[in-house]
Amino acid sequence: MSKLVKEDQKRYDREMKEAKNAPPVSKSAKATSQSAEKKGDDKPQTVMPKQVMTTFFAFINQNRERIKKENPDKSVCEIGKLAGQEWKALTDDQKKEYDKFIEEDRKRYKKEMD
Repeated sequence: MSKLVKEDQKRYDREMKEAKNAPPVSKSAKATSQSAEKKGDDKPQTVMPKQVMTTFFAFINQNRERIKKENPDKSVCEIGKLAGQEWKALTDDQKKEYDKFIEEDRKRYKKEMD
């Protein structure tokens, strides 16, 4: 068994000596070889249509300008918060009014998917 250990130690020493003499590999060479591989990928890229809008986003799209005019000093985040508060204050019947916008958007999405 000691003979195997000695042979393995010699092999290890020889490989380490060869590795020290090998030219260094730069990181940029690795990056360019990987990017060249990616460039060769000619798979067609499909662009999926936007998902169907929710009733909340239909509400936002209909009321954003009004909320901005009522609160000209507010930031975009604050306007979003105000819109969310208004949405929460609506009753279910009032929220259902925005379903017609969703149906239109659902038709658009289905058409784009075909």
